[in-house]
Order: sequence, then structure tokens, then C-alpha cells
Amino acid sequence: ALDIGEYGAGNCTNPLTLGCDCKGVIHYLDAHFVDKHGEPLTVKNAVCIHEEDDGLLFKHSDFRDDFQTTVVTRGKRLIISQIFTAANYEYCLYWIFRQDGTIKLEVRLTGILNTFVCADDEDIGPWGTVVYPNVNAHN
Repeated sequence: ALDIGEYGAGNCTNPLTLGCDCKGVIHYLDAHFVDKHGEPLTVKNAVCIHEEDDGLLFKHSDFRDDFQTTVVTRGKRLIISQIFTAANYEYCLYWIFRQDGTIKLEVRLTGILNTFVCADDEDIGPWGTVVYPNVNAHN
């Protein structure tokens, strides 16, 4: 919640890239926000909408005709995604809508360590972790 309030998830939204952030048959939406000066900000391709195979949705085989009659339906799921960068890491948000009516929000985090050099005798306190001699990674 601090990152969303401090940085602003909307203003930090990434423009998404075909084949990298989203694959398959996709549709992009631009998003419109207000920047820190109160001016309009448009992020092109900010939201991705696409479908993915969701495995077996329904199957029935008729044992009365020695399984000659089988009905199979593959499931699809609709995914609406957005990625925003807060400092040195990304929040990846995926709203997943399934044909059985379930809705799921999946949040993935990725990014890199934010590091700085510190002296041998420097007290970094509780604000980081020494990840290599004289290298601290912020919390």
C-alpha cells in the first residue's frame, strides 16, 4: 500500500510490449491518469487483454457405446493485466476470469536489488541487508 500511495500505481504504469508482456491474440488499452502536476498523462498499451487455454473444462464419454461417443470442451480464461514499476521493482497484476465463473487476482513481484556501497565500519541499521562485503541492499 505504501508503494501505491508514494509512487502512484497509475503514474508508474508500464507500456506493455507484444510477445514480451503478453502473448497470443491480444488487445491493448491505453490508460489515462493525472500526473503530479494535475496534467493528463496517457500511457499507451497500459492494459493487456488476452485469452489463454485453461485446460479441460468438461468431458463426458458414453460407456454404453464402448466410449465411441465422447464430448470434450477446452476451457479458456480471459486475462486482463497491468504492470507498474515502483522504484526498483515491478508489480504485475493479473485479473483472471474463468468460464466456470471464478475470478482471481494474481499479483507477481519482480525487479532488482537497490544497492549502495557502505564503509567497513558503517552502521546500516535495520534499513537493509549486506549482500556482499561493503554492499547494502535497501529494504
